[in-house]
Amino acid sequence: MQVRVAIDRSLPARLSVRAARVRRVAAAALRAEAVPAGELSVRVTRDPAIRALNARHRGKDRPTNVLSFPQGAPRSGGLLGDVVVSVDTVATFISVVRPGKV
Repeated sequence: MQVRVAIDRSLPARLSVRAARVRRVAAAALRAEAVPAGELSVRVTRDPAIRALNARHRGKDRPTNVLSFPQGAPRSGGLLGDVVVSVDTVATFISVVRPGKV
């Protein structure tokens, strides 16, 4: 199982993300779903980028926390798909659910 991680350079220091941690969390999620093999790409970005993707692919002109773009059957191996995460929206959610944690 391979997890490729791309982290936008525009992330502010207070919202920094480590690629190794993203890779571990994604790999654990795939194992929990019993996905035996495959490749997953994860992009960590900001609200403007995910808003543009959300508008283009879902017709919703607003940011969201996560977008997923499945490519293949989860049990077939090969390319599983892409996941895009906005640290801005995730941080806002966390600040509401768990104040003081961001």
